[in-house]
Amino acid sequence: MVASELIDQIKDVRKEVVELKKAVAALNKEKEDLFNRKAEISNKIKESFFKIRQLKKERDALNDEIKELKKKRDPLNQKIKELTLKVKELRKNVNSADLKFKYNPKAIEKKINKLEFKLETEVLSMDKETQIRKIIRDLNAKLAEIKEQAKDYFLIQDLKKQIKEIKREADNYHYKIQENAKKTKELHEQIIALAKEIETLKEKEKELSDKAFEKKKEFLEMNEVLKQKLKEAGALSSKLNKIKETNSKNIEKEKNQQLEKRKQEVLEKISKGEKLTTEDLLIYQQILGSGEADKE
Repeated sequence: MVASELIDQIKDVRKEVVELKKAVAALNKEKEDLFNRKAEISNKIKESFFKIRQLKKERDALNDEIKELKKKRDPLNQKIKELTLKVKELRKNVNSADLKFKYNPKAIEKKINKLEFKLETEVLSMDKETQIRKIIRDLNAKLAEIKEQAKDYFLIQDLKKQIKEIKREADNYHYKIQENAKKTKELHEQIIALAKEIETLKEKEKELSDKAFEKKKEFLEMNEVLKQKLKEAGALSSKLNKIKETNSKNIEKEKNQQLEKRKQEVLEKISKGEKLTTEDLLIYQQILGSGEADKE
């Protein structure tokens, strides 16, 4: 193969190398972009898992609190049931007539307190004081009689009061339970939403991972082609250098042969006494410088 053909071939290979380098660089960029996007998705998945763990901790803490609140509320509700049943039983012994008293016990108590206050704060005659004390005794007797007659009624009222107070306390616990239950529901919904988001992200992560590894495979294959093409370019350049070296030696050899021939011609002219040209004189000077003339 002549040098010109080899040079043309090297030019073609180098053009291919330039194009391959561009292709390899482009594939590498696409590959890295895909891996970076996959890494971003992976980080989002990790963040979502962390959030889920935190939300579960909050939810579990609220559920534990709900259990404790129920432990306090349920016995109160049981007590309400028991007292309500007791009231129901007592109502059987109290008819409608018993609920309407001829005398109002509260009014009697108020009147007794008023008379007692009068005894303590006013200066009264002996007769007046005796009269008031008799009235107080009569009123106390009447009050005791009314209370005896209405003991079931008053017991019912007392039980109803207890039920009301216990119910207020139970309702307070129940309200807290409902509030916590609402919060746990919201937290659970957030956990479910995050879990669905993770599934979507995992699908996206797998898709990007597959694309990234496929692109990496393309990159490695193209890079291998580039390496082979660079080797080919190197081999051709080495071959061209050898040809150039050989050609250079041949040219030098030919030049030396021509010079030797001219030297012989000049020496022959001198021996014949012929006239020397300017070129002949230059060659003769080389002969003299090399000592070849002495040998002759």
